[in-house]
Amino acid sequence: MASAVVTREPALAAPYLQALAQLGLSALAMPVTATVPVEPAALEAALRTLGAGDVVALASARGAALLAAALARLEGQVPRAALRWWAVGESTAAPLRRLGLAVEVPQRATADGLADAIVAAHHATVQPAAQPAAARWRVLLPRAEDGRPEAALALRAAGARVDEVVVYRTVSAAGGEPALAEPLAHWRAGQVAVAALFAPSQVSALGAILAGAGLHLCDPAVLYAAIGETTANALRAAAVTNLVVAPHPTPEALASVIAARLPRSG
Repeated sequence: MASAVVTREPALAAPYLQALAQLGLSALAMPVTATVPVEPAALEAALRTLGAGDVVALASARGAALLAAALARLEGQVPRAALRWWAVGESTAAPLRRLGLAVEVPQRATADGLADAIVAAHHATVQPAAQPAAARWRVLLPRAEDGRPEAALALRAAGARVDEVVVYRTVSAAGGEPALAEPLAHWRAGQVAVAALFAPSQVSALGAILAGAGLHLCDPAVLYAAIGETTANALRAAAVTNLVVAPHPTPEALASVIAARLPRSG
């Protein structure tokens, strides 16, 4: 049976593994990176200073989970109901919704789409002409240490005061880690037909892990599936050409574009 690898840790990979298994693929989690939380004091301090009308924007599910944990620790110290909560997609919104927060999600599940939606919502509720020239609306942006700058740049260009707080860093897995043994065995046997990736950091990490095993990222026999254009661009930069991109960051959308290019087993 042809295999599919999902470059996430098993808990986050689970819905994608299930969707790919329905295509007749043997689906395996291949955690090529791990996220390491940083000291939460900076995030907690930033949350304590938020006031009515301020915006909290999240561009990753990992950041959302760490933010939710911080809010739980700061119970009663943050004016949750008075803030505006935004998340790049439904999976990112989920940890906050479990706390009972009303989270808004943009139509385009990208960093640019998130920033554009926040700016549009702000302008719809507060007319720029009604604000003093020096007034700057505030956005708290918890992010990865190596997070991309597009959202912050777009928000600042629209007049926001953006407070970026690093809440986690991404580290590459070592090739000898036990969780990689089975997926690498499938790569060596030429059984991997699909590789699903979710971040540019996973592209570089997977390339290094494969190289260490004497394999190549740019294998034309493997269909690479990117969760969005940012990841797709990293794959293109790595010279990957056999590539599909999910129109939405969901297991169903990713499986759909793969199914359109890959015949079902059996």
